[in-house]
Amino acid sequence: DGTLDAGLEADAPWRGRFTLDLPDIAWVEGFVPELAGSSGAARLALDLRGTRAAPEIAGELTARGASLRVPRTGTVIEQLALDFRGWPTRGLALNGGAKLGAGQLALSGDLRLPEEGGLTADLRVTGENLALLRLPDVEADASPTLTLAIAPERFDVAGSVRWPRVQVRLRELPAQAVATSSDEVIVGPAAARTSAAAPREDWFTDTLSADLDLVLGDDVELSAAGLEAKVAGAVHWTKPRHDDRGRGSGRLTVKSGSYKAYGQSLSVKSGALMFAGAIDNPAL
Repeated sequence: DGTLDAGLEADAPWRGRFTLDLPDIAWVEGFVPELAGSSGAARLALDLRGTRAAPEIAGELTARGASLRVPRTGTVIEQLALDFRGWPTRGLALNGGAKLGAGQLALSGDLRLPEEGGLTADLRVTGENLALLRLPDVEADASPTLTLAIAPERFDVAGSVRWPRVQVRLRELPAQAVATSSDEVIVGPAAARTSAAAPREDWFTDTLSADLDLVLGDDVELSAAGLEAKVAGAVHWTKPRHDDRGRGSGRLTVKSGSYKAYGQSLSVKSGALMFAGAIDNPAL
């Protein structure tokens, strides 16, 4: 539904108003495979301003009664709202927010779609106590303060993420918890397939760069393989582009805990993971 009042001259003013009601947002899942089970309605309102030579749009997307679900992480995004103003090729100023559990996410910044192609954006993301992970074995709330710089073949993230609440309850260790030996040699058909495989671009390795402070709050508990522990501390993680893991500096400590094995229960008085190199190879 909409109206448009516009002249044909380059400097003729444009005035228009358009609204689009979306009774069911489940169609979004066709464009975002990570979503499933999303429901609810949304409304898009657009104001067209400026002139034919220099048009401008102002709009608002609201989905306050809808929910977007990410099964892989158990995340549920609700009360989504986004305001934007400008023109895609010159830049759109964005302001928005959403609810994740009891926490409120805020988004602001600029987005551009140049005529030569490729999306670029400079964004700021903040939030408090966001229900980021809701899985059977892991629940985690996050409070991020992040800046994102996005461009073709580039995704830079910097800032901090505080984790006020993390509950890890592993019934059994995942298969990847036991790594293969560094001197493992594969022979036979599997080796031929591995060596013949073409190099594959990896988004995490080749596109992402990170400079983050990761801080554990007061309610972080781990239960796995007989260990019950309350953990605290902070790690600074840096990862340049084309690095497959990055480096960490900092320390995670066990504030209190116990370890059960072979019918024995031992009290853990102190323990620490110290990071001063590869993020996946701390000292114990």
